[in-house]
Amino acid sequence: LFSNFTRDSKGAIAVYFGLLFVPLALGIGAAVDIARANHTKTSLQAAADAAALAGAANRTLQKSQLEKIVKDYAMANGAPNVVASIQRLDTRFDSAAGTFKVTIRGRMETGLMALAGIKDIDVGVEAVVSTGSRALDLALALDVTGSMGFPMGTGTRLSALKTSASRMLDILNAEKASYSVLRAAVVPFSEYVNVGRTSSVSVTGKQLLRYWDGCVGSRNNGRDVNTKATGAHPVVYPQYCPDTAIRPLTSDLMAVKNAVNNLKAEGATYIPAGVQWGWQVLSEEQPFDEGMNNTEMKRLQGFKYLVVMTDGDNTIAPSYPNHDIVSDTPTKKKAPNDITNASCTAAKADGIQIFTISFMVTNPDTQTMLTSCASEPGMAFDADNAPQLDAAFSTIGKKLSSLRLQK
Repeated sequence: LFSNFTRDSKGAIAVYFGLLFVPLALGIGAAVDIARANHTKTSLQAAADAAALAGAANRTLQKSQLEKIVKDYAMANGAPNVVASIQRLDTRFDSAAGTFKVTIRGRMETGLMALAGIKDIDVGVEAVVSTGSRALDLALALDVTGSMGFPMGTGTRLSALKTSASRMLDILNAEKASYSVLRAAVVPFSEYVNVGRTSSVSVTGKQLLRYWDGCVGSRNNGRDVNTKATGAHPVVYPQYCPDTAIRPLTSDLMAVKNAVNNLKAEGATYIPAGVQWGWQVLSEEQPFDEGMNNTEMKRLQGFKYLVVMTDGDNTIAPSYPNHDIVSDTPTKKKAPNDITNASCTAAKADGIQIFTISFMVTNPDTQTMLTSCASEPGMAFDADNAPQLDAAFSTIGKKLSSLRLQK
């Protein structure tokens, strides 16, 4: 009888189930509540990111406006329970660290986990936007040679350049409030560069000064690839020189835009002049000393950028101080490309980040040179038409104006 009793297991499953029901329910409830909490936290994080980006771009936004951005974002993404979980929203701009932080304190009520005494779950998040790279000095070294006057579509290559470069400046200007420093310069180049008669450039060849229109040639003995090298710049006259003189760094981007729109096409191509004087205007060294020194730029976590745009090959080589037509000898053909490469290398070593744009360039040697000149391959653009040129300048503008979320 006793053995029969011990073998009789009828109803045992029900007993076991009863004993296991509470932990099973708590386990299932915990999984559900944790999934809900993760969804809520993900939605809150996205909302905090949106608010941080908006706040960093416009630090005049009030806390109530940032709260509205967070709540509107959460509601738009179908998460009203997320809004209900928000208890507190804090913001902090740290000028020393160059960051803007949004912190959301939130707690979500649990379901079945409440049976175990766990009534809510912490779903607080924070988003930090780096604004440190908001110090920016930018030089546009733009080819204004005769070929830029060639027709294309409804205008010319030069008109396409004006439209595209202006669009980039508009992109940057729209973000101006989020910069501690935002300045730009224009360096038109062809055979030479026009530094302007009233500039502080120290020049030689003063017997020509009464006729001088601002054109300067190349210094020799390696000084033509080093903006920090001492020595005056040689006056050249009469020579092809851009009508528009260098527009030094200024925070007035509309003045820079006007300088771009006043460009005229004339002359042959000597790309090193654009690189060298683009680097020069970003430097704190004379003759253009508006540039910020590298130590101060680093303190602001900012950058110096140079955009070099050309539509052709180097057709001019230095004869010092003048630039002459490239001859058929391999050495003469190679010289201006070598000087371009050396100038780009020296500028990059001095902390300049370089973008290059080849516009309707078909020579593979020139394309290779420009890719090598860029700070990295992704910073070299090849545009075959006006829309691609516009896309290149717009992409650069967006890269320079983008805020970075710190994850």
